[in-house]
Amino acid sequence: MEKEVLSKSRLYELLSRLESSPGDYISLYIKPSSFPDYINGLSIRPQYNTYAHEIKESVNIKAVAQAVARYNTGAAIYWQENGNKYTGLYI
Repeated sequence: MEKEVLSKSRLYELLSRLESSPGDYISLYIKPSSFPDYINGLSIRPQYNTYAHEIKESVNIKAVAQAVARYNTGAAIYWQENGNKYTGLYI
């Protein structure tokens, strides 16, 4: 997993890229007290089951869980089936 710290302007750039990217995204915002339990119990429409499985795998990476616990931040996830996938911490 690649790690990048985003400033406010870089975050706006990311959101702009997501907006202009073709296709749909699943967007999730999880508060620290719900992480990763909320994701592990994620239930979404059947056509998005592939997303749910991949998202669960990404948040259960030890480094992600440790970072959320260490910084007591939530997570923002933007996931596209055949394209961009972003899992990030927010403050």
